[in-house]
Amino acid sequence: MNVETGLMQYTKSVGILHVRLVSDLRIVEAKVNEISISYNFSQIAELVAKDIYWLLQCIEKLPENPLIRDNLIFKHSGNYRNRLIDYLNFIIHKDEFSIFKGALAVELHKNEKTPSSTPTSIIEIVTNNDFGDRQASVEAILNTPSYSLQSFLSVNEGERISMLKAAINSLSAHVWHSINSLIKDSIFQEVARRYQLRFLVSMVQSYRTLELLCALKPRKQGQTIKLQVTKKILKRSDGRLNEKDLTLNLQRGFCIERVLNAIGTKWNVLDAIDTLTPCFFTSTINRCTNFEIWLEIVVSNEIISYNETDNRYKQFKMSSAYDRVQNIKQACENNGVEI
Repeated sequence: MNVETGLMQYTKSVGILHVRLVSDLRIVEAKVNEISISYNFSQIAELVAKDIYWLLQCIEKLPENPLIRDNLIFKHSGNYRNRLIDYLNFIIHKDEFSIFKGALAVELHKNEKTPSSTPTSIIEIVTNNDFGDRQASVEAILNTPSYSLQSFLSVNEGERISMLKAAINSLSAHVWHSINSLIKDSIFQEVARRYQLRFLVSMVQSYRTLELLCALKPRKQGQTIKLQVTKKILKRSDGRLNEKDLTLNLQRGFCIERVLNAIGTKWNVLDAIDTLTPCFFTSTINRCTNFEIWLEIVVSNEIISYNETDNRYKQFKMSSAYDRVQNIKQACENNGVEI
């Protein structure tokens, strides 16, 4: 500390902070707002955001139905994403894309009756680490081959060698088929994750439409549109849904939708990140300011200041409210209804 200059210096591993006495506190406030704050979410969340950013840089080469991680080869999803990004940077055109070691391919088909981009059925699962020509049924996997030492010891040596070879091959295959079945289960779990993201986005779209319709319906004095919508949804659930869970799922849906809008509605990018689950947005990133910082990393690979974070969130809220009002006004004007 320097008394004459009014300067205090704080040293930390990440840098040095200089604090100087000033007469105008507005200067202090301005400088504080310029500081880029450290985000309050895990390194995993940061890596996910950066991986989305890098996938966007080679989006033209990413398939519509991205490969799925083989967790026998890639134990950690981050390592798989690095391999995928390296592979995309290696190939020149999308047509060159093929299955590489550690990746599993899945074909998803859409039903015309479901929301756009919503996968409704798994048509085929193709892997480069399958059972080979001999496909094992579920019954064969669940029924463990039974062998007794007595059966091998009761025959002559020549026959015993032949029986041992067959039994060893059978048991080895059974162990592998059982493990590979777990991998196939993980594929279905990954497909379910992709479903969930789409369902939540579809849900918030229906929620907004419901808000517009409830705005046209007479309400009791003091009853807000949000309260009316909430009551309708909870009533429809027959007591299985409470307000807290509804709010939680809406938060997740709004976050996923904002990410989609920020990256140009490229579902295949979100599909390629297997750790990007619905709860990621409310547990791994658990505050509005954190989400704004995280979203900026996704878009630009940069960290914004606290002041910018606050401004962006307020702007988003104001813009959302304005859009809702304008949608109602426009619909009424188009149909000659006074509001």
